[in-house]
Amino acid sequence: MKKLLAVLLLLCLLVLPAAAENISAADAWLAGAAAALVPDGVEAQYQTSEYVFSLPDGRQAVSVCLTAEGNLRFGRYDQRTHAALIDAVTGEELGLETVFADPDALQDFLDTYVEENVLDSLNTYLDASEMLPVPLDCVSFDEYGVTFHYSSDSFRYFSGHAGAVQLEWYELEEYLLFDPGVADQLKDAYQDILMGISLKEPLAVLLEKYGTLADPDIVNGSQLIYELEAPALRGLQVIGDPQAADAGVTLRASRFDLAGVRPGMSQADVATIMGTPSAVRMLDGQAALESRVKPGTVMEYHFDPAASENPDADSQYCALLYFDETDSLYLLELRNGY
Repeated sequence: MKKLLAVLLLLCLLVLPAAAENISAADAWLAGAAAALVPDGVEAQYQTSEYVFSLPDGRQAVSVCLTAEGNLRFGRYDQRTHAALIDAVTGEELGLETVFADPDALQDFLDTYVEENVLDSLNTYLDASEMLPVPLDCVSFDEYGVTFHYSSDSFRYFSGHAGAVQLEWYELEEYLLFDPGVADQLKDAYQDILMGISLKEPLAVLLEKYGTLADPDIVNGSQLIYELEAPALRGLQVIGDPQAADAGVTLRASRFDLAGVRPGMSQADVATIMGTPSAVRMLDGQAALESRVKPGTVMEYHFDPAASENPDADSQYCALLYFDETDSLYLLELRNGY
C-alpha cells in the first residue's frame, strides 16, 4: 500500500501527540526515511530492520535500515536503502566515531578489503567500477556484522537490487570501540551464525529468497553449488539437488566465527577449542577437484543438537573444517547426518 509506513507513523507523530509517546525513536526515523526514499504517488514495498546494542558510553543505540523497492526511477524498477545509527532514547543520529575508533583507518581497511576479497569474486559482467571507495554514509548493524550499502547508481546486482558489502563482526574487531558479543556455543548456535539458514530448507526456497550471483557449478558429480547474492551471505555456498525438492541442503562458508573458530587457524588451534574431531582425513588433488575445494586436510565433527534439548535444531549434523596444504583453515561445511 502506498507509503503506508510513512503515512501512519507521521500521523501518530504530528496529529496524535498522546499516541506519539508510544512511538519509538526507531519508528519515527523509519517514517521519515520512507517519505524521503519514495516519490509521492509511487507504489513501493518496504523492508525494515532494527538492531539494538550498547555503546561504550553505556547508551543504547539502534541501527535502523529501510529498503524500498518498486518502480521508483521514472516508472522503472529501482531499490533504495537508507540506514542510520540513532540514540534509542533521543533519536539523535550518531556518527561512526561512536562505534569505530578511527573512521579514516576504517575507510582504508574497507577499500583494501573489497579490492582483495570482493571484486575478484563478482561476476565479470557486473559493473563494479564505482565500488571504491566503500560508502560510509549508509551503514547498518545486526547480530552478524556490519553492512555498507551502495546506491543503485554506484553498484547493483543483475537482479536490480542495490549492492552492499557485509563484514562479520570478527573481521572488524580491530577497529571497534566495543565487543559486540558473538555466539559462543557451537553446538546450539551454528544455524544463527550462518544467518539462520536451516539445513532442511529446500534448495528452491533458498534460491528464491536470497538470489544467486552466477550460474551454478557441479560438485561431487551430480549436485549443484550456488553462490548467493544477499550481501550478508557473501562467501556462503549452498549445495543441493534441484530435482530433490525436499532433500535439504549442504552449506559452505568461507567467513565464519564459531565459538572463536575462524578462518586462518591451524588444526591444533581448532582442536583446542572444539576438542578431538570425530575423524580426520586427507584430500588429494582429484578428490579436492571433484568437491570444488583445495587439497589438504578435513577435520570432521559430529553433533546431535537434539541431545542438548534444542527441539528446533536439525536432529544430527556434521561440521567439516577444511585446511589447505599449509594447515590454514579456509572453509566450513555443514551437512545433515553423519
